Amino acid sequence: MLEFSSQVWSPHYKYLIDKIESVQRYFTKRLFGFSKLSYNERLISLDLDTLECRRLIYDLILCYKMIHGRCVISLPVDYACSSVLLILGSTFLAAGSSMLGIACQTML
Repeated sequence: MLEFSSQVWSPHYKYLIDKIESVQRYFTKRLFGFSKLSYNERLISLDLDTLECRRLIYDLILCYKMIHGRCVISLPVDYACSSVLLILGSTFLAAGSSMLGIACQTML
């Protein structure tokens, strides 16, 4: 539910990103045997990415599809991609440069 159409509603303020991430933090902490692990350890044990990272990946996939004509859009590709890249830029600014490395590793 927290990932549906995230390209449309994805937050770019750090406090909103953290608020959404807190849902996954809360849920994973309540799983049996995970309450004493840190959030990062829980993600690794469960083979999950942060919600923020997954939203970034979905944004990159959408941009790729727009550039390569694999999705139906009513805007010129130049305009649409510049809008997505603007959103991605906001995401990188809010998340810090480490998200770029994570996104690049995931896309490979």
